[in-house]
Order: sequence, then C-alpha cells, then structure tokens
Amino acid sequence: MCKHRNLAAAAVVRKLTVSIWHLLMGHHTDMRETIAHLVTQLLKLATLLGKDTINQAGFARRDAFARHLLKSSILHLII
Repeated sequence: MCKHRNLAAAAVVRKLTVSIWHLLMGHHTDMRETIAHLVTQLLKLATLLGKDTINQAGFARRDAFARHLLKSSILHLII
C-alpha cells in the first residue's frame, strides 16, 4: 500500500474520531454538513484505493464502498 493511501485512510479515521468526540462532548453541529463532508472523504479514499481494490472488497462501485463504510460506522446511529 502506498503512503498516500495510508494518509487518506488516516484522514478519514481522524475526521470520524473528531466528529464523534464533539458529539460526546455535547458540541452539537448540523450533521448533514458533517456527513456530506465525510462522504466526500470516503469517495476520495475509494478513488485512491483504486477500482481493483474496491472490486476485491466486494463492491461494484466506489459509492457503494463509501455508503457501506458510512452505514457501518457509528454515525448511522445518529442519522
């Protein structure tokens, strides 16, 4: 795995962690904006991973990959 892929993955994980921390601390924000930004980041991650990697993971397209990651995260509990 290339360095830029690791950085993209770390960026997505960091954003998710920061969002959860703010939620737990009682800092309420408009989640639609946060989720839209997270979806954009997940799509960028899918692009960096490449079509072959996404297909090997069992997803036909990058948006299915991003949707799965979003739904499997803790954010689906607050949507």
